[in-house]
Amino acid sequence: MTTDETLIENCYATGNITGAEYAGGFVGNISGLNISNCYAKGDVSNCFVGASFMGTDAASNNYYGTVKNCYATGLVSDISSSAYAFAMQDTMNRSTIQNCYYNIQNTAKNTESAASLTIDDMKTDSFLNVLNGSSNVWTKRNNDTPACGAEPADYSDVYEVLGNIPADLSIYTDESVANLYSAVEALRGYRDLAQQSDVDKMTNDINDAVEALVYKSADYTELDKAEKAAKALNKDDYEDFSEVEKALAAIDRTKNITEQADVDAMAKAINDAVANLVKKTPASSQPDSVSSSDASSDTSSSASDSSSSDSKAADSSKAASNASNTNPSTGVAGGAFALALLSGAAVVMAKKKK
Repeated sequence: MTTDETLIENCYATGNITGAEYAGGFVGNISGLNISNCYAKGDVSNCFVGASFMGTDAASNNYYGTVKNCYATGLVSDISSSAYAFAMQDTMNRSTIQNCYYNIQNTAKNTESAASLTIDDMKTDSFLNVLNGSSNVWTKRNNDTPACGAEPADYSDVYEVLGNIPADLSIYTDESVANLYSAVEALRGYRDLAQQSDVDKMTNDINDAVEALVYKSADYTELDKAEKAAKALNKDDYEDFSEVEKALAAIDRTKNITEQADVDAMAKAINDAVANLVKKTPASSQPDSVSSSDASSDTSSSASDSSSSDSKAADSSKAASNASNTNPSTGVAGGAFALALLSGAAVVMAKKKK
C-alpha cells in the first residue's frame, strides 16, 4: 500500500480513553498508518499499555508507519504495564516519529523521540510556527492550542446575522427580500475550520442582504387626491390662497412605509387649507351706476312731463279766457266750456304732483 492510501491528516481526538490493552489518545496501534498534522486531547488511564498519542507501534516490519507534526495534551495514568508520554517505541521501533510533542506532566521513556512542552507553551505563536514549518495547516486559537483545520468552523457570526433578520419582511420591497432569501438559502450547515473562509462569506452575504433591505414606499393615494383637488381651484377666486400653496409646496414624495404618518399629515394640511379658504365678495359698483342713471332718467322725464303740463294748463286758461271774451252772448254755454277747460288743467296738475 502507498503512503497516500494509508494517510490520516488534519484530524483530532478529544475523548478520554480507559480500560484498553494498548491504548493511545489518538490511535491504539499504528499498523502501517501515516499520520500527519493531528492532535489528541484526551486522558488515557486504566490500560495495560497506554500513551497520550499512540499506544503501540506495528507488530511487524511490514506495517511500519509515520507520525509527523502532531501533539498530545492528555495525561497518562493508572497503567498496569507500561506508560508512555507520547508513544511506545522501546520494544518496537520501526515507525518514524518526527516533530511531535506531548504534555510535560507525563513521564517519557528514554526511547521516545517526541518532545515535551507545557500547555502554555503549546498556545504560543512559536509553537504554531514549529508545527506549520513551511505550510499553513495549523491555525492559532484564542487561549487554546493550535487547530489542525478539521474542527468545526465558527458559526457564531452566522447565528448573529440570522438573528438580525427583521421579523416582518412584508414592509420591504419584493426584490430586496428575494435577495435576502437567496443569501440564506446558500448557507451550508457544516463546514470545518479549514473552510472558515466559506462560512465568513456566507455570513457577509446574509449581512449585506439584511442591510440592503429597502422599505416599500408610503401610500400616497389620499395625498394625490388632496393635491389634485387643490390644484383644480382658481386662486384668484379667494381672498388668500397662500396657505394652500404652502401646503402644496411641502409635499415630499420620498417617504417610505414607516413614515406613513408624515404623508397623511401632508394630505391633511392641504385639505385643511382648502377648507379654510374664503371666497372674494362680488363687486357692487356697476349696479349702483345703472340705478343712478335710471333715477336721473326718471327725474328728467318727470320734469319734462311737468313742463308739458304747465304749458297745457296755460293754454287751457288762455282758451277759457278767449272763449269767455269771444262768446259773450252765449252765457251759460260759454261758462260751461271754460269750466271744462279748467277741469282738464286740474287733472294735469294732479299728475304732476304724483
